[in-house]
Amino acid sequence: MKKKLLTSFIVLCCLFAGLFFFMSNKSGSNSLQVTELSQFVSEINVGQEFELKSLTDFEWDKVYIVPPYGDLSVLNDVKGIDRIQSSIKTSDSISLLIFVKGDTLTRFAEVPRNQGDFAFVTRKEFKVNEAVFVKKKSPAGTTLINKF
Repeated sequence: MKKKLLTSFIVLCCLFAGLFFFMSNKSGSNSLQVTELSQFVSEINVGQEFELKSLTDFEWDKVYIVPPYGDLSVLNDVKGIDRIQSSIKTSDSISLLIFVKGDTLTRFAEVPRNQGDFAFVTRKEFKVNEAVFVKKKSPAGTTLINKF
C-alpha cells in the first residue's frame, strides 16, 4: 500500500512539474528579444532605411506597432493576443511590436524608446513588405519613422 501511494505521489509530482514547465515555457515563447534590433539601429546612419523582416528569423505577414499607452483591446481579432504580458498601457518608455501570421500571434517585442523609437509612425499596421523604417534624429533621440 505504501509503495503504491509513493508511486502515485511521484507520478503526480512529475505531472505537476511537467505542467509547470509547459506553461512557463508557453507564456514566454512568443516574446522576442530586441537586442539585435537595438544594436542594428545604433549602428546604422541617420537617414538610412531598413526592412524589419531582415531582423527576424521567423515567418510573419503583418506587424502592429502599439505606441506608448496603447490599448491592446483593439487587436482582439488576433489569436493569442491575450498571452501578451506588457506594460504598454501604463508606460511611455516602450513601443510594442506584435508580429502576426494569418490571424495568429507569432512573436511580440517591447522596444525601449531610447533604443529605437517607433512612437511616431504614421500607421499602426504594416504588411511584411511595407515594414520599412528610416532612422531619424530628434531632440528626444533616435526616432524610427515608416517609409510607406
